[in-house]
Amino acid sequence: MRDAILRIQSTTARSGLVFAAAVALNFAGCEKQVSEAVVISKKVIPESEKVVDGERSTVPPSWWVTVRLPGGRTTEILVHQDRWDTTQVGDAVQVSYSKGNYTGILWRSKLK
Repeated sequence: MRDAILRIQSTTARSGLVFAAAVALNFAGCEKQVSEAVVISKKVIPESEKVVDGERSTVPPSWWVTVRLPGGRTTEILVHQDRWDTTQVGDAVQVSYSKGNYTGILWRSKLK
């Protein structure tokens, strides 16, 4: 029985290391970029309540801006309310982001 438990723990540790290595490789292959984008939409997700394990909590509202990057790619960016208020659809904004070299996924997008 003890050997079976040790084998399970060893397998779990190895799979965790493989996952961590994959994540590290993806971030190591990220190319940081800054480019001008156009705001194509804005949305607010209102404050809401959720219940987890019988405890009620409030989720604060969040403000999102969708931008179109050069090449036609779009991404949603979480912004502060004051930036959301001053940004209008059609505005040109500076966006910084990291793009995965292997996957092409955009990471850490934010308005400058």
